[in-house]
Amino acid sequence: MQNLLVETHKISIEACLMQVFLYNSYGSCVYSILTLMAYDRFVAICKPLQYHAIMTPQKVKLLMFVAHLIPLSTIAVQVILTSRLTLCTFTVNKLLCDNLAIMNLSCQKSTVANVYGLITMTCLICTPVLLIILSYIRVLIVSLKTSKESQKKALRTCAPHLVTFANFSAASLFCLIYNRLSHKLMCGVQV
Repeated sequence: MQNLLVETHKISIEACLMQVFLYNSYGSCVYSILTLMAYDRFVAICKPLQYHAIMTPQKVKLLMFVAHLIPLSTIAVQVILTSRLTLCTFTVNKLLCDNLAIMNLSCQKSTVANVYGLITMTCLICTPVLLIILSYIRVLIVSLKTSKESQKKALRTCAPHLVTFANFSAASLFCLIYNRLSHKLMCGVQV
């Protein structure tokens, strides 16, 4: 609350890195969970008679564990790589700390951290989005071959997930655009 009332906003580098970890982990885990939901819808609609054999409680637990483990571990490595950089300047001209902003404050440019960050974000965002789109293409193909009643049931099953996916993707895209263009804003946070 105090930060809202003062002219200069300050945050420690550790807190800034924690913010990077939590922010990126949240987004990555959401995409992973949305991918699992798309897989669940795919199995329910395309293989309804095999659903309970495929989606066992043990498999669901394992998928949920992996859906959190992979994003959390890859983002942790990204934050560790970023934390090893020596900073030359200490002002982040953004609302939130993010990995790119901290890397831009460093004295040296780390090719390893840059490439790892690019590959990580591509794998944690583009791969789930692609899998979700492919699963819904398959669901659409299967649904078009069924009766009108089955098509309505498939739509009722998939609509909430598709709305959530579209909403989160639009918000993520907005955040990405803001992240890339926010260097033009005048206010800064002292790290």
